[in-house]
Amino acid sequence: MLYNSQINKIFLFLYCLFALFYFSSCGFNPLYASNQFSDIRTSSSKIYIEPIKGKIGQHITNSLKERIGGSSDSKSSAYILKVVIFSEKLPVAFKLDRTITRFNFVLDANYTLYERKTSKTLTKGSIRSIAAYSIVLSEFANITAAKDAERRAATDMGQEIGNRISLFFKLSN
Repeated sequence: MLYNSQINKIFLFLYCLFALFYFSSCGFNPLYASNQFSDIRTSSSKIYIEPIKGKIGQHITNSLKERIGGSSDSKSSAYILKVVIFSEKLPVAFKLDRTITRFNFVLDANYTLYERKTSKTLTKGSIRSIAAYSIVLSEFANITAAKDAERRAATDMGQEIGNRISLFFKLSN
């Protein structure tokens, strides 16, 4: 019995050692690695984010600025990011008496990054973010939950657009 557990420990050690060497060179390269962080941050600091309408647009803009930085001056920026959003509230759960008990807040966006000088489109895409919230008896709680769902969806959307823009600059360098 003792002999069997020692063999198991040896095999486990060898397996871990093999896995360590195998996965250490898997090609994973972080987006914001120290050697490329300055390149991505420099490129993204030259982006002017066009104002997005509404309170949800403000949340997306703030999330984008937090994620990629961005320039506050459209004249000195090298790139312009334009985001167009569409939102809707969809009921998804009902009681037997057909009263709604849960909503999904669906936020869709189309974004385009283009050069300011040439107006050439560099990258574009579409993103969808969904945040759910429940309906309760308190009207105040329902309003608060709806606004929180909007904020969560907008923050998620800004983060995702920022990730895609950063990835574009990483791959284009």
